[in-house]
Amino acid sequence: MPLFCRIDADASRDPKELGKGLRLFVHTHGTKKQKYVFLPIHRNKNFLPYLINYHKIIESLNPRILISVHGVSIKRKFDLILGFGRNYMGIGGKKNAFKFKIEFLEFLDRVFNSLGMKNNLEIVVSTWRFTGSMNFVLTSHVIDYNKKNSDKRRLGFQVEFNYRGRVSKFDKRLPSPEYQVTIQALGLFSLQWYRNNF
Repeated sequence: MPLFCRIDADASRDPKELGKGLRLFVHTHGTKKQKYVFLPIHRNKNFLPYLINYHKIIESLNPRILISVHGVSIKRKFDLILGFGRNYMGIGGKKNAFKFKIEFLEFLDRVFNSLGMKNNLEIVVSTWRFTGSMNFVLTSHVIDYNKKNSDKRRLGFQVEFNYRGRVSKFDKRLPSPEYQVTIQALGLFSLQWYRNNF
């Protein structure tokens, strides 16, 4: 988990793009009417050593599964958006992406049921936005890696948790219990998926 602000350096972006004018389309908070602005990000070249080290750490861990966890604030009713990269290459194609989602929903239902909770989460596979195609962690450490190492493939994807359900009603500093359970279940399920399908 990088502990620096994405305005200075975004660990999900290519280190070579640092300081080259990247902007993020975001909406502002705290105003009566939401405004969308282009926010300059990934702009402080002094953070290059941190980014290089960050990616060295990932490679030194030699992960078989890489889940890049993010938060998003959108009006749509989705709770989680799964992005498997351009052409779903982080999981080996579109068929696998949608199979993963269906089987994860079944797994999540069982987990929630075992905890006496009801699963009302809406989970979708991204087909155009939030696909993870711009996520350097996913493209570099999973997709590009798999092209070079067909015998030791990695599973990887980006998951976006919607702000709508992410914040606990009891304490705004904490994620909601439903989302806490979901991210843990997603890790467990991904391990199971990897063993069964890769």
